[in-house]
Amino acid sequence: MSKFKFKVVPGAVVAPATMLEKALADEMDIGPCHLALGRKATARAAALINGTAAHGIELDDTHNESFSHPGAAVIPAAFAVAEARGASGLAFL
Repeated sequence: MSKFKFKVVPGAVVAPATMLEKALADEMDIGPCHLALGRKATARAAALINGTAAHGIELDDTHNESFSHPGAAVIPAAFAVAEARGASGLAFL
């Protein structure tokens, strides 16, 4: 999981991700999950902020058959659920 979080760090230090941290202040520094820079957060906040950070630096995949790029939204949400449940990397996959 750490490789993904390392790649979203550039997006984690600029708006809108930093704005979301402020807006979700009541969900920061608590919970089982982590933001890209290591700050603790609830699963909901981690999924939203890490996904926003990924989008902020255009860390998008492409699925040619569907003309979509869901990874920046789906992967952070899946990481947050896995981290909240204490899942291993294998269980996450």
